[in-house]
Amino acid sequence: MKIISTAALLFLTATLSQAQINNGLVASFSFSGNLTDNSSSNIQLVNHGTSFTQDASNIANSALALSGGDYLSFNSNAVKTPFPITISAYVKLDDLSGVNTIFNSDNEFNHYHGYWFNITPSGQLALNYSGADGGQSPSNRRTFITSQSIQTGQWYQLIGIIRGSQDMSIYVDCNELTGTYNGTGDVNVSYSNFDSYIGQFIGATTLPNGLPFNGSIDELNIWSRELTASEIGDVCNNTLAIEDNKMENLTIFPNPSKDIVNITFENAGAHTVTVIDNVGHTLENITSSNGTCQVDVTQYASGVYTIIIQYSGGKSTHKIIKF
Repeated sequence: MKIISTAALLFLTATLSQAQINNGLVASFSFSGNLTDNSSSNIQLVNHGTSFTQDASNIANSALALSGGDYLSFNSNAVKTPFPITISAYVKLDDLSGVNTIFNSDNEFNHYHGYWFNITPSGQLALNYSGADGGQSPSNRRTFITSQSIQTGQWYQLIGIIRGSQDMSIYVDCNELTGTYNGTGDVNVSYSNFDSYIGQFIGATTLPNGLPFNGSIDELNIWSRELTASEIGDVCNNTLAIEDNKMENLTIFPNPSKDIVNITFENAGAHTVTVIDNVGHTLENITSSNGTCQVDVTQYASGVYTIIIQYSGGKSTHKIIKF
């Protein structure tokens, strides 16, 4: 009988988990200095005033900055999928004076369609959908709203799952929140040909300026399925990163390693390597200007670690293993 080493088992588990997490992934935006969709849908975003800012790990140009009505738009049937659906994103609010819209699948003025994820002026999180019943009123939508609230000035990892009118879940930093349901709209979702918006709800006659997001959004992902409990833990702990830009001529060796992991890059430009443990904590940031880098894992506990390589073309996410 062949004995599989602990390091090999860790590597196999990480590889299989990465493949699984990409199943049903219909949109994936890392906002790593670009607006690229890293899923197979290849969605093309149109920028309406957004820029880039620091992410939760304080890496420059690695999250989307929105204020004063900035937003992104696109038109793709990839995200207009039957339920269940899962949405995940990192968010940091600058202002709670109004409703902050994270994502809206169908943006028609003064008419509900599709699904949307937003934050109320009191900081509660809300998942919503409509059967295209008409104007913006509770009688034309279905909503799940959390009892707990989030605050401004702090990064949160959010996951929302819509299964049906009385079956939705919202997680904040791995914790499922309690909440209540309201609205009496159609129990079935209905989509339109209108654009999807990131960071804006186009509004109604009583909301001529819409419902813009004021703050930062990062790592926005949408799946055409419900994530499992294990996958939710992986995503919200950042132990499984969605595939970002692929780097040419990247070498990571030895991997697994018990001491030094050598990394060589595609060019000799400046790179920053961020090491993250299996509960989402940043262990170190290593800057390289010559296309090579070493990560000393000698003092790390045995296990799988995420490394994020930030460079001029975006960022690339990989796994290293300490045995």
